[in-house]
Amino acid sequence: MLKQRIITAFILIPLVVWGVLGLPSLWLAFLFAPFVFIGAWEWSRLIPLNSHSARLCYLLLMLLLLMAVGYFMQNSLISTGFPMLASLFWALSIFWLGAVHIGRETSAKWVMIKSLLGLLILSSCWLSVLLIHAMPANGPSLLLTLLIVIWATDSGAYFSGRQWGRHKLAPQVSPKKTWEGFWGGCFSGLLVALVSATILGWENERLLQFVLLALFVIIASVIGDLFESLLKRHQNIKDSGNIFPGHGGVLDRIDSLTAAAPVYLLGLYWIGA
Repeated sequence: MLKQRIITAFILIPLVVWGVLGLPSLWLAFLFAPFVFIGAWEWSRLIPLNSHSARLCYLLLMLLLLMAVGYFMQNSLISTGFPMLASLFWALSIFWLGAVHIGRETSAKWVMIKSLLGLLILSSCWLSVLLIHAMPANGPSLLLTLLIVIWATDSGAYFSGRQWGRHKLAPQVSPKKTWEGFWGGCFSGLLVALVSATILGWENERLLQFVLLALFVIIASVIGDLFESLLKRHQNIKDSGNIFPGHGGVLDRIDSLTAAAPVYLLGLYWIGA
Protein backbone atom coordinates (compact mmCIF):
# COMPACT_ATOMS: atom_id res chain seq x y z
CA MET A 1 0.00 0.00 0.00
CA LEU A 2 2.77 2.45 0.91
CA LYS A 3 4.58 1.66 -2.35
CA GLN A 4 1.41 2.38 -4.35
CA ARG A 5 0.89 5.64 -2.45
CA ILE A 6 4.44 6.78 -3.21
CA ILE A 7 4.21 5.90 -6.92
CA THR A 8 0.87 7.68 -7.29
CA ALA A 9 2.19 10.72 -5.41
CA PHE A 10 5.27 10.91 -7.66
CA ILE A 11 2.96 11.05 -10.68
CA LEU A 12 0.32 13.41 -9.29
CA ILE A 13 2.43 15.98 -7.45
CA PRO A 14 4.41 17.23 -10.51
CA LEU A 15 1.16 17.50 -12.48
CA VAL A 16 -0.49 19.51 -9.70
CA VAL A 17 2.54 21.81 -9.35
CA TRP A 18 2.61 22.35 -13.12
CA GLY A 19 -1.12 23.16 -13.15
CA VAL A 20 -0.86 25.62 -10.26
CA LEU A 21 2.24 27.45 -11.48
CA GLY A 22 1.85 27.07 -15.23
CA LEU A 23 -1.82 27.62 -16.01
CA PRO A 24 -3.95 30.79 -15.97
CA SER A 25 -6.66 30.85 -13.31
CA LEU A 26 -9.46 30.20 -15.80
CA TRP A 27 -7.75 27.11 -17.17
CA LEU A 28 -7.04 25.88 -13.66
CA ALA A 29 -10.73 26.29 -12.84
CA PHE A 30 -11.68 24.10 -15.80
CA LEU A 31 -8.98 21.56 -14.90
CA PHE A 32 -10.09 21.32 -11.26
CA ALA A 33 -13.82 21.13 -12.07
CA PRO A 34 -13.82 17.47 -13.26
CA PHE A 35 -12.23 16.42 -9.97
CA VAL A 36 -14.99 18.30 -8.13
CA PHE A 37 -17.58 16.42 -10.21
CA ILE A 38 -15.94 13.08 -9.41
CA GLY A 39 -15.88 14.15 -5.77
CA ALA A 40 -19.59 14.97 -5.99
CA TRP A 41 -20.26 11.53 -7.47
CA GLU A 42 -18.40 9.94 -4.57
CA TRP A 43 -20.20 12.20 -2.09
CA SER A 44 -23.56 11.07 -3.48
CA ARG A 45 -22.58 7.55 -2.45
CA LEU A 46 -21.90 8.74 1.09
CA ILE A 47 -25.25 10.57 1.42
CA PRO A 48 -26.36 7.91 0.28
CA LEU A 49 -28.21 8.36 -3.00
CA ASN A 50 -28.86 4.81 -4.11
CA SER A 51 -30.08 5.21 -7.69
CA HIS A 52 -27.92 6.25 -10.64
CA SER A 53 -30.56 8.75 -11.75
CA ALA A 54 -30.48 10.49 -8.36
CA ARG A 55 -26.67 10.58 -8.41
CA LEU A 56 -26.67 12.01 -11.96
CA CYS A 57 -29.15 14.69 -10.88
CA TYR A 58 -26.78 15.52 -8.04
CA LEU A 59 -23.95 15.98 -10.55
CA LEU A 60 -26.18 18.26 -12.60
CA LEU A 61 -26.89 20.37 -9.51
CA MET A 62 -23.15 20.62 -8.85
CA LEU A 63 -22.54 21.72 -12.44
CA LEU A 64 -25.21 24.42 -12.24
CA LEU A 65 -23.88 25.62 -8.88
CA LEU A 66 -20.29 25.87 -10.15
CA MET A 67 -21.48 27.80 -13.20
CA ALA A 68 -23.42 30.23 -11.01
CA VAL A 69 -20.60 30.63 -8.48
CA GLY A 70 -18.04 31.13 -11.25
CA TYR A 71 -20.20 33.70 -13.02
CA PHE A 72 -20.85 35.76 -9.88
CA MET A 73 -17.46 35.21 -8.22
CA GLN A 74 -16.59 38.93 -8.36
CA ASN A 75 -19.59 39.67 -6.14
CA SER A 76 -18.41 39.95 -2.52
CA LEU A 77 -21.50 38.05 -1.38
CA ILE A 78 -20.13 35.06 -3.28
CA SER A 79 -16.36 35.56 -2.97
CA THR A 80 -16.57 36.11 0.80
CA GLY A 81 -19.97 34.73 1.78
CA PHE A 82 -19.49 31.23 0.37
CA PRO A 83 -16.11 30.64 2.05
CA MET A 84 -17.45 32.12 5.31
CA LEU A 85 -20.46 29.81 5.27
CA ALA A 86 -18.24 26.80 4.57
CA SER A 87 -15.77 27.81 7.29
CA LEU A 88 -18.64 28.19 9.77
CA PHE A 89 -19.80 24.68 8.95
CA TRP A 90 -16.29 23.27 9.46
CA ALA A 91 -16.04 24.99 12.84
CA LEU A 92 -19.39 23.55 13.93
CA SER A 93 -18.60 20.11 12.50
CA ILE A 94 -16.33 19.51 15.51
CA PHE A 95 -19.51 18.90 17.51
CA TRP A 96 -20.74 16.47 14.83
CA LEU A 97 -17.45 14.58 15.07
CA GLY A 98 -17.99 14.35 18.81
CA ALA A 99 -21.42 12.77 18.32
CA VAL A 100 -20.48 10.18 15.72
CA HIS A 101 -23.90 8.52 15.42
CA ILE A 102 -25.67 11.71 14.32
CA GLY A 103 -26.50 11.55 10.63
CA ARG A 104 -26.00 7.81 10.32
CA GLU A 105 -29.64 7.22 9.46
CA THR A 106 -30.80 7.51 5.85
CA SER A 107 -34.04 9.40 6.45
CA ALA A 108 -35.16 11.99 3.91
CA LYS A 109 -34.11 14.75 6.32
CA TRP A 110 -30.52 13.56 6.55
CA VAL A 111 -30.29 12.81 2.85
CA MET A 112 -31.27 16.43 2.20
CA ILE A 113 -28.84 17.81 4.81
CA LYS A 114 -25.87 15.84 3.52
CA SER A 115 -26.79 16.62 -0.09
CA LEU A 116 -26.75 20.37 0.61
CA LEU A 117 -23.54 20.08 2.64
CA GLY A 118 -21.82 18.34 -0.26
CA LEU A 119 -22.83 21.10 -2.66
CA LEU A 120 -21.57 23.77 -0.24
CA ILE A 121 -18.32 22.03 0.67
CA LEU A 122 -17.22 21.11 -2.85
CA SER A 123 -18.30 24.34 -4.55
CA SER A 124 -16.69 26.53 -1.88
CA CYS A 125 -13.47 24.53 -2.21
CA TRP A 126 -13.46 25.04 -5.99
CA LEU A 127 -14.24 28.75 -5.60
CA SER A 128 -11.61 29.27 -2.90
CA VAL A 129 -8.89 27.56 -4.96
CA LEU A 130 -9.79 29.74 -7.94
CA LEU A 131 -9.84 32.98 -5.91
CA ILE A 132 -6.52 32.21 -4.23
CA HIS A 133 -4.89 31.43 -7.57
CA ALA A 134 -6.27 34.64 -9.09
CA MET A 135 -4.89 36.91 -6.35
CA PRO A 136 -2.81 39.64 -8.00
CA ALA A 137 0.16 39.26 -5.64
CA ASN A 138 1.69 35.76 -5.77
CA GLY A 139 -1.64 33.98 -6.24
CA PRO A 140 -0.20 30.75 -7.72
CA SER A 141 2.57 30.68 -5.10
CA LEU A 142 0.05 31.17 -2.30
CA LEU A 143 -2.06 28.30 -3.62
CA LEU A 144 0.97 26.05 -3.94
CA THR A 145 1.93 26.95 -0.36
CA LEU A 146 -1.51 25.82 0.82
CA LEU A 147 -1.13 22.49 -0.96
CA ILE A 148 2.39 21.92 0.38
CA VAL A 149 1.27 22.73 3.94
CA ILE A 150 -1.54 20.17 3.60
CA TRP A 151 0.81 17.55 2.12
CA ALA A 152 3.40 18.20 4.83
CA THR A 153 0.75 17.94 7.53
CA ASP A 154 -0.58 14.68 6.12
CA SER A 155 2.89 13.16 5.71
CA GLY A 156 4.09 14.38 9.10
CA ALA A 157 1.01 12.96 10.78
CA TYR A 158 1.38 9.63 8.98
CA PHE A 159 5.01 9.02 9.86
CA SER A 160 4.78 10.50 13.38
CA GLY A 161 1.74 8.38 14.08
CA ARG A 162 3.48 5.24 12.87
CA GLN A 163 6.57 5.96 14.94
CA TRP A 164 5.16 7.34 18.17
CA GLY A 165 1.37 6.99 17.97
CA ARG A 166 -0.14 5.86 21.27
CA HIS A 167 -3.11 8.05 22.14
CA LYS A 168 -6.12 7.91 19.81
CA LEU A 169 -7.31 11.20 18.33
CA ALA A 170 -10.83 10.14 17.32
CA PRO A 171 -11.13 6.38 17.85
CA GLN A 172 -14.79 6.14 16.81
CA VAL A 173 -14.18 8.08 13.59
CA SER A 174 -10.68 7.13 12.44
CA PRO A 175 -9.05 4.59 14.79
CA LYS A 176 -5.57 4.86 13.25
CA LYS A 177 -5.18 8.60 13.86
CA THR A 178 -3.34 9.58 17.03
CA TRP A 179 -2.56 12.76 18.95
CA GLU A 180 1.14 12.12 18.37
CA GLY A 181 0.45 12.04 14.64
CA PHE A 182 -1.58 15.24 14.92
CA TRP A 183 1.25 17.11 16.65
CA GLY A 184 3.78 15.72 14.18
CA GLY A 185 1.58 16.95 11.34
CA CYS A 186 1.25 20.38 12.97
CA PHE A 187 5.02 20.65 13.31
CA SER A 188 5.61 19.67 9.67
CA GLY A 189 2.90 21.98 8.35
CA LEU A 190 4.03 24.98 10.41
CA LEU A 191 7.64 24.45 9.38
CA VAL A 192 6.65 24.48 5.71
CA ALA A 193 4.50 27.58 6.28
CA LEU A 194 7.39 29.39 7.96
CA VAL A 195 9.79 28.56 5.12
CA SER A 196 7.21 29.51 2.48
CA ALA A 197 6.43 32.85 4.13
CA THR A 198 10.15 33.63 4.29
CA ILE A 199 10.54 32.82 0.59
CA LEU A 200 7.59 35.09 -0.18
CA GLY A 201 9.46 37.89 1.59
CA TRP A 202 7.10 38.27 4.53
CA GLU A 203 8.57 39.29 7.85
CA ASN A 204 7.77 40.58 11.34
CA GLU A 205 4.04 40.95 12.02
CA ARG A 206 2.94 39.61 8.64
CA LEU A 207 5.12 36.54 9.05
CA LEU A 208 3.56 35.81 12.44
CA GLN A 209 0.08 36.34 11.00
CA PHE A 210 0.77 33.85 8.23
CA VAL A 211 2.09 31.22 10.63
CA LEU A 212 -1.01 31.71 12.81
CA LEU A 213 -3.16 31.33 9.70
CA ALA A 214 -1.27 28.15 8.84
CA LEU A 215 -2.16 26.71 12.25
CA PHE A 216 -5.88 27.27 11.58
CA VAL A 217 -5.46 25.79 8.10
CA ILE A 218 -3.78 22.70 9.54
CA ILE A 219 -6.56 22.22 12.10
CA ALA A 220 -9.17 22.68 9.35
CA SER A 221 -7.41 20.12 7.16
CA VAL A 222 -7.55 17.55 9.96
CA ILE A 223 -11.24 18.26 10.54
CA GLY A 224 -11.95 17.83 6.82
CA ASP A 225 -10.15 14.50 6.83
CA LEU A 226 -12.01 13.31 9.93
CA PHE A 227 -15.40 14.40 8.63
CA GLU A 228 -15.04 12.41 5.43
CA SER A 229 -13.91 9.44 7.53
CA LEU A 230 -17.09 9.84 9.59
CA LEU A 231 -19.32 9.75 6.51
CA LYS A 232 -17.48 6.69 5.19
CA ARG A 233 -17.85 4.97 8.54
CA HIS A 234 -21.60 5.66 8.46
CA GLN A 235 -21.78 3.76 5.16
CA ASN A 236 -19.17 1.11 6.07
CA ILE A 237 -16.93 2.25 3.21
CA LYS A 238 -13.13 2.18 3.39
CA ASP A 239 -12.40 4.53 0.46
CA SER A 240 -14.65 7.01 -1.33
CA GLY A 241 -13.46 5.57 -4.67
CA ASN A 242 -10.55 3.82 -6.35
CA ILE A 243 -9.40 6.27 -9.02
CA PHE A 244 -5.96 6.75 -7.39
CA PRO A 245 -4.09 3.50 -6.62
CA GLY A 246 -3.11 3.43 -2.97
CA HIS A 247 -4.92 6.70 -2.29
CA GLY A 248 -8.58 5.82 -2.87
CA GLY A 249 -10.94 8.29 -4.51
CA VAL A 250 -10.93 12.00 -5.19
CA LEU A 251 -12.58 12.81 -1.86
CA ASP A 252 -9.88 10.83 -0.09
CA ARG A 253 -7.32 13.17 -1.68
CA ILE A 254 -9.11 16.51 -1.34
CA ASP A 255 -10.96 16.02 1.97
CA SER A 256 -8.38 18.15 3.78
CA LEU A 257 -8.42 20.76 1.00
CA THR A 258 -12.20 21.15 1.13
CA ALA A 259 -11.95 22.43 4.70
CA ALA A 260 -8.58 24.19 4.48
CA ALA A 261 -9.12 26.20 1.27
CA PRO A 262 -11.97 28.49 2.45
CA VAL A 263 -10.23 29.07 5.81
CA TYR A 264 -6.99 29.92 4.01
CA LEU A 265 -8.75 32.29 1.61
CA LEU A 266 -10.42 34.21 4.44
CA GLY A 267 -7.11 34.35 6.30
CA LEU A 268 -5.35 35.79 3.25
CA TYR A 269 -8.05 38.47 3.08
CA TRP A 270 -7.36 39.18 6.76
CA ILE A 271 -3.60 39.63 6.38
CA GLY A 272 -4.04 41.61 3.18
CA ALA A 273 -2.22 39.21 0.85
